[in-house]
Amino acid sequence: MAKTFVAMRIALTLTALLAACGGSAPTSPSETVRLTERIVTPHFVFHYSANDSVDTEWQGRDRRVPGA
Repeated sequence: MAKTFVAMRIALTLTALLAACGGSAPTSPSETVRLTERIVTPHFVFHYSANDSVDTEWQGRDRRVPGA
């Protein structure tokens, strides 16, 4: 009885973890985009492609969790 209960708990936990993680691995970066440009600062090197763009509307949103 106890072994069955433990096995069921493990199965339910694994199912919940897979559901929470989406069940798939993250995708890798595209092989077609080459980061040919770069900006060098004293503390960091920014690599980017010549036709990169930034969605300032999306980037400027406040994503903080209310009440956090």
